[in-house]
Amino acid sequence: MKGHVHKRGKTYTYVIDGPPDPLTGKRKQVTKGGHPTEREAWQECRAAMKRVEEGRHVAASRRTVGAYLLDEWLPAIKDSTAATT
Repeated sequence: MKGHVHKRGKTYTYVIDGPPDPLTGKRKQVTKGGHPTEREAWQECRAAMKRVEEGRHVAASRRTVGAYLLDEWLPAIKDSTAATT
């Protein structure tokens, strides 16, 4: 697993190779910034690499609450609730 830290303005950012996209197989990078020191950025970088290696990495999603409610929640409860609910 590879990762690196670089300075952006007054803070530090880390970049690591995350798990590949399950649909396309393309490489995905995980980036997190805002660390006040390079040492803190490296510590978080190592922790993030460990989470990816253990399979505990959760990718950010752009899904909205409204989309979740309409696509999953409403169909799931439709049979168990009255129409006037």
